[in-house]
Amino acid sequence: MSLSTSKRLALLSVISSPGWEALLDLMEEECVKAETEHFRTDTADREKIVAGHWECTAMRKFFERLQKAVIYETNEALKMPEEPPPPLDSIESITGLQ
Repeated sequence: MSLSTSKRLALLSVISSPGWEALLDLMEEECVKAETEHFRTDTADREKIVAGHWECTAMRKFFERLQKAVIYETNEALKMPEEPPPPLDSIESITGLQ
């Protein structure tokens, strides 16, 4: 999914704020908490082990993919549009002057 230019610019504003780093820290901390809880699961409870693995994997993948998407979208917002080529009927072609 690609964002519109206005949404990309809004996202650029969000990641430029101090709150963005705080949000990333919180999301990372929640991933670590879930992983720690998973590691403490009784190894005899196979169902909980599998469920915890899926949960931790999903959380970590979401966290990583979100960051990659944000980087991609904000990089797209920063790209400068290409300069259009000069028109064929430029003053030089009309006058023959160069």
